[in-house]
Amino acid sequence: MSLEREAGRPPTLGEAWRAGAERLGHAGVEEANADAELLLLHALGIGKAELLRDWREPFPEEKSKAWSELLERRETGVPVQYVVGEQHFYGRAFEVTEAVLIPRPETELLAEAVLKAGDLIWPETGSAASGQVEQPERERETSERRSPHLIRSEVGGSANEQFEEPERERGATEWRSPDLIRSEVGVGANEQFEKPERERQTSSFDAEKLSGGRDAPRPAPVVLDVGTGSGALAVTLAAERPLWRVTASDLSEAALQVARGNARKHGVDGRISFVQGDLLQLFLTSAAGGGLAVDILVSNPPYIPSSDIPGLQREVRDHEPRLALDGGEDGLNPYRTMVRQLKELPRLPRIVAWEVGAGQARDVAELLREAADWTEIHFVLDYAGIERHVVAVR
Repeated sequence: MSLEREAGRPPTLGEAWRAGAERLGHAGVEEANADAELLLLHALGIGKAELLRDWREPFPEEKSKAWSELLERRETGVPVQYVVGEQHFYGRAFEVTEAVLIPRPETELLAEAVLKAGDLIWPETGSAASGQVEQPERERETSERRSPHLIRSEVGGSANEQFEEPERERGATEWRSPDLIRSEVGVGANEQFEKPERERQTSSFDAEKLSGGRDAPRPAPVVLDVGTGSGALAVTLAAERPLWRVTASDLSEAALQVARGNARKHGVDGRISFVQGDLLQLFLTSAAGGGLAVDILVSNPPYIPSSDIPGLQREVRDHEPRLALDGGEDGLNPYRTMVRQLKELPRLPRIVAWEVGAGQARDVAELLREAADWTEIHFVLDYAGIERHVVAVR
């Protein structure tokens, strides 16, 4: 796109943004204003504060080609995060490519739930013990992006107040793909595992119960992130809790390359082991080396029913890796497999925390309930009030 001169002068940054937003809107991009702003910031190499400050300054002509190319890629349906190569998660910028699922804000809630549960069981390795300053609870904007490919944590809204988008409602029209929204609860009961104090479904942690228990906590928990993708969960947990020992696995070597890069970027690569494998297979007692004694098992596996994939938004259907989306006929195949594998691990994890698709939480909780005996199983709600995460603790 060539920027037209306005009244014989070069267009301003604000005028360039407006023209880009109109172009994306005509191409059917739902969040045209916000996407145009994010692309403009990327093209100019500046932050939002600078954009606001220079809103009426001339658009640099030498950036016109790059600006046009960015808009062209977004017009064709490439998610804006892939266009700029980055997505923010839990306050950190993560590289993303089409080899990995784009991290969603809902998954930050899974990280928070794991940190909270872990600190109750291993307080000596929590934020205070590791010298970390606990992040204040995040402000959740009611105007958050509707579709998974449009959610971003650094830049939101338009760059100029006169073009600010109205506050959005997060109703049924919000596209919280089955690959984005998850959570539920359950308690388990399997005779082969010694039964701790039993069965509750609740939306909050029981600190008194969870801080004790029959198994003496080890000095630092061993964490396994299955299906790590970009490494968002593994890197976040390692960065927030430096004393935790983290292993991250994925079936895709291309995804692991991205995850390793993100671990290096955030200075935790020396504290995360990356392994290529399918779900828990490499960590079972029967595996080489006798498996991995996991204390915290976290996963955001594929959970979209296969038949639903053709109806997903083009940004997701055509660009995000199907391996990270397709959960089989009803979307529950990865959970069934992992539940069967739990009893084959060297020890039953103290915490199992999984993200699930909309309407799947109760089913996943029941699977966990049948697999083992838990002190507590609870759900974490996402921003739309949907049970998005299932957390089982013993």
